[in-house]
Amino acid sequence: MKRQTGQKARNGLTLVEILVVIGILAVLMGLLLPAVQKVRAAALRMQSSNNLRQINLATLGYASANQDSLPDVRGFNPYLKKNGISFYISIFPFLEQGQVEHQFTDDFGNVTLHSSWVVPLLISPEDPRPEPKQGVASYAPSGQVFWGRSAHLNAITDGTSQTIFFAEHMPFMCGGKYLYYMNSDSSTFPPNSSGVVGTRRPSFADKELGDVVPLTQGNSRVSTGSIAGLTFQTNPNVADCDPRLAQSPNPNGMLVGFGDGSVRTLAKGISEQVYWALVTPSGNELASGD
Repeated sequence: MKRQTGQKARNGLTLVEILVVIGILAVLMGLLLPAVQKVRAAALRMQSSNNLRQINLATLGYASANQDSLPDVRGFNPYLKKNGISFYISIFPFLEQGQVEHQFTDDFGNVTLHSSWVVPLLISPEDPRPEPKQGVASYAPSGQVFWGRSAHLNAITDGTSQTIFFAEHMPFMCGGKYLYYMNSDSSTFPPNSSGVVGTRRPSFADKELGDVVPLTQGNSRVSTGSIAGLTFQTNPNVADCDPRLAQSPNPNGMLVGFGDGSVRTLAKGISEQVYWALVTPSGNELASGD
C-alpha cells in the first residue's frame, strides 16, 4: 500500500514519549532499588556472621589444643602460666593467620602499623566507616568468659549454648577509642605518624576497663547490668557510641557467638535480664523467654 502524498515518515520519538519512558524507568528503579539494597544488606550480614563463626571455632580449637583452657583477654594463658601478646594474637594460628602473628612478634615495639596487619576476618563488612583498618577488630571477646582462672570451658556452668563468647563492637572512634586486636590492656598505641589516639583491647563486659557488666542478685537467678537499663547498642553514630557496651552496625539486632560455636542475632528489644543472663558464664539464671 502506498503512503499518501504529503504524509511524512517519523524518524524518532516525540518529547512527550521520551518523558513517558523516563518516567516509567524512574518508577522501575524506585521499585528495584530497595530490593537490591535489601539483598546487599543480607549478604553483608551473612559475611559478618561467617566471620564471627570462624573466630568462634578458632577459639574452640585453641581450647582443644590447650586442655580446654581459653585465651585470656589480657593475653595470659592460665594453662601454660605465661603471658601472651593479646587474645587475638593467641588464636591467629587457628585462623590461618600465623604469618601475622610472626610479623607482629618480630616487629613488636615498632610504632608503624603494617598494612599486613589488616585481618579482614576481624572487620565487620557492615561497618561503613572508611577508616584505616590496620590492627582493628569488630568482634569483641567477653570479659566475663575470657578472664584469668575462669577462662576455661569447665567454668562455663551455664552451658556453652547459653553463654555469649563474642559480640559485635564498633572498632573506630567509639568513645574516642579504637579497638586494636594486638592490645591486651588499656594502653595507647600510635596508629600512624599524624598523632596518637586512645585505644583499648577488643572486649565487652570487661570490668577492668570500666564496661557495663552483669550483676547477679544473690540466689534470685536474675542478672541485670551494672548500669540499669543498658544492654547493647544498634547502629550508633560516633557521638553516641558507648565503649562500655557492645554495638552492632546493624539497626535490627546484634550478632553474637555462643560457646557451642553457633552464631545468633539478638533482637534489639531483648530484655535486660535475658541479655545479661546470656553474658554470664556461671550465673545459673533462667535465660529463656526472648
